[in-house]
Amino acid sequence: MVAKGVVRKELQWKHARTFFYFRLKRRLAEEYLLRDMAKTSPDMDREEQKAILQAWFEQSNSEAYDDDRALMRAWKAQVEAANVAANVAGATDDALLAALQQLSPERRKQLLPSSPSEKN
Repeated sequence: MVAKGVVRKELQWKHARTFFYFRLKRRLAEEYLLRDMAKTSPDMDREEQKAILQAWFEQSNSEAYDDDRALMRAWKAQVEAANVAANVAGATDDALLAALQQLSPERRKQLLPSSPSEKN
């Protein structure tokens, strides 16, 4: 079937469940994204929408677009980032400061750029 181009690669039976789990998750997530794109750009056909999704993924990831597991990790990270951004947008400065203070010093250093006084 690989030689005929029907499938991309052979699948070992012991990995079949994991493979199809991530394939289904990816296809469902992709379908939801394509539906949302169709609502915002009804004049765009499905192939154009898929090309845009692939371009978005490839710009932000070094992994192959055909890797279902990598794609789901990337999309999950984007959803989490959007949720955090939505929560942060409505938070008060005091709430943001309290949240930052709950982080470990190492994590705060990762997230916050050093101030000019610390560089001297």
